[in-house]
Amino acid sequence: MKAAIDDLRARGYHGLNVTTPLKEEAFAHAAWRDATALASRSANTLVLTETIEGHNTDGIGALGALSEAGLTDFAGARILVLGAGPTARAVSAALADGTSFGTATPGEVELASEIVARTPVEQVRLVNSGTEATMSAVRLARGFTGRSLVVKFAG
Repeated sequence: MKAAIDDLRARGYHGLNVTTPLKEEAFAHAAWRDATALASRSANTLVLTETIEGHNTDGIGALGALSEAGLTDFAGARILVLGAGPTARAVSAALADGTSFGTATPGEVELASEIVARTPVEQVRLVNSGTEATMSAVRLARGFTGRSLVVKFAG
């Protein structure tokens, strides 16, 4: 895999996505790993910066798919994860962490403060994906309105 990564870098690639059976090998080549990659000991996305960043999006992808299917309240939900490989570990880690958003990291607070200071924007919420952005918006709307149902329109 190292030779393939070096070749991709030489050709100007900035990242790659891998599937099983390469996720654990990709994890081994990463110098930095996100929390889900660490929990699952696997990476499905490598970002080629000065070093190699290992990310695992399996968990958030599964939560997003469940959310899109209508399961938006995971508290008390009975969900079976069938498998024992890297994807099952990532999904299990995401479910164990829950869907409650934690507080921002110090770096996120600093970046958000800089954005607010330099632009006419009043507040900033930093997220990692469109799914997370949507989940944040829905959570905010539910909290502001006090309503528990959300209507989704497609098209």
